[in-house]
Amino acid sequence: MLCRVNNSIARAQKGTIDDLWVNALHPHDMACVTDYFDDYINKTDNKLYKNQFRMRHKDGHWVWILARGRTIVSSEHKLTVGIHLDITQRKKSLALMQYFAGITVS
Repeated sequence: MLCRVNNSIARAQKGTIDDLWVNALHPHDMACVTDYFDDYINKTDNKLYKNQFRMRHKDGHWVWILARGRTIVSSEHKLTVGIHLDITQRKKSLALMQYFAGITVS
């Protein structure tokens, strides 16, 4: 399970949900992920948001995430909804296949 947060947890830890989410991002992915999300939020179209990055698991290790979402806009509100999927095993399998594809048998 990822770092699940809600408003009461954020207040207890003296931060916002946004702060907690950014702090859970892998340091090497942080700038790209936040810039990409900010660009998405500021666009006027409501195309699908899709990105891959690493986040800290609640147990402390890093997991690969596939984030997908969409912004819904009405006359009164703008709401972004989405899901984070753990794709760590998929990334490990792909890396293993690429490794073995590079080995030649003599």
